[in-house]
Amino acid sequence: MSNITNLLDSRFIRTSEHLQKFANPIILTQGDDYISLEPQQTAVFRSEDTIGSTGIEIPINTQEGCYKLDLLINGDSSVTHWDFQFYPNNINYGNVFKHTHIFMWQTSTDFSVRSFFSPTRSPLMQFQYAYDTINTDHPPITCSLLISTITTRKQVIAYGGEYKGYTFTSYVWNDTTTPWTKLGKILFPYITTKTFSARCYITRIF
Repeated sequence: MSNITNLLDSRFIRTSEHLQKFANPIILTQGDDYISLEPQQTAVFRSEDTIGSTGIEIPINTQEGCYKLDLLINGDSSVTHWDFQFYPNNINYGNVFKHTHIFMWQTSTDFSVRSFFSPTRSPLMQFQYAYDTINTDHPPITCSLLISTITTRKQVIAYGGEYKGYTFTSYVWNDTTTPWTKLGKILFPYITTKTFSARCYITRIF
């Protein structure tokens, strides 16, 4: 009986430690020093600024493992095409990513679906919430990214939506030697001189 009690106690302690990491996230803002997360630890990153060419750097160092990034972007809803790009290590590596997209969007008369696959993509991971000739991407935009930073299996699976659209995207980094050491930065290639706010919840899963 004592062995069972000890086992339950140890599991309770581990569960409590994990819950404490989620309940007490590290708070980060633009310009903060880079930090590293422990497994099951969460950070909240907030940025409120005017969109510029430098993008939003998320100050998280990464190790080989798995991360989850939950993202909320808000801004001027009268402006469309708030698609964003995500650069690992804060770098545009060019045509080294293959991807699959599934778009769903609503027009004034119907609801459409489009999917496609591409063996290469540049610039890197561009998340679009409607087919790019529609340009109906209004904030607020919510998106979740599941990220593998394992050097030989670097990948991002993302899903999310905005006012009239939804997307599911999978990106594979066609490179097995470059380490993923910084989580990355976000850019808005189609928007300029607009004030926005972004909130990111970053969890290191393992």
